[in-house]
Amino acid sequence: LIVRHGVMLVGSTMTGKTEARECVATALEDMASRGSSDKMARPVHQFIINPKSIFMHELYGQLDVNTNEWKDGHLAIIAKNCVKAAEESNDHSWIVFDGPVDTLWIESMNS
Repeated sequence: LIVRHGVMLVGSTMTGKTEARECVATALEDMASRGSSDKMARPVHQFIINPKSIFMHELYGQLDVNTNEWKDGHLAIIAKNCVKAAEESNDHSWIVFDGPVDTLWIESMNS
């Protein structure tokens, strides 16, 4: 987590991915509450999205061709909230994509 900005937990349904993520978050929060000097020891705020449950334009946003205005999608709104939260506290903000990995939504992460 110190070296990477993104981490993927990949596996079949019911194999413990969510539990592993929750264990790491809880451990970081427990360390912080006990006064650990470790720089990772901070509260964790998780923003969870199932990218397959919404349309691509709802996830990433889209340009309204009639008004030529951009409308942010859920990811942009959450990312802005994470930036704002980082300015107000030193807490972790995790954006969690909880759902099947699909080329339709994950390829757009590269741009």
